[in-house]
Amino acid sequence: MVSETYRKGRVLLAGDSAHVNNLLGGMGMNGGLHDGVNAAEKFIQILNHGSSEDLLNLYNRQRQLIAIEYVQAQTIHNKKTWKKKTQPSGKSIWMKSGKSWTIRKDNLSS
Repeated sequence: MVSETYRKGRVLLAGDSAHVNNLLGGMGMNGGLHDGVNAAEKFIQILNHGSSEDLLNLYNRQRQLIAIEYVQAQTIHNKKTWKKKTQPSGKSIWMKSGKSWTIRKDNLSS
């Protein structure tokens, strides 16, 4: 899921507030970091070099396009690949340990 817009006035969305991804592959975290770097570059241009705030519209277009065409597509690909690898050989169970998730693979006959 990708937000309709990454900018509303003086508010910018980045990371999970802008795009929600499957947790496989770390694409959400990487996408969020790149959102932050891209926004910071725009802020530097506006605050230090007098660029127009319209530059933030460019952030919106760039990051939304990346989320749709790359992050979301890669997340879907990762999920399909994971399903292919886990379904034939047994059951895979997501387990939460503290703040992280791990996969425990049971090779039991059904």
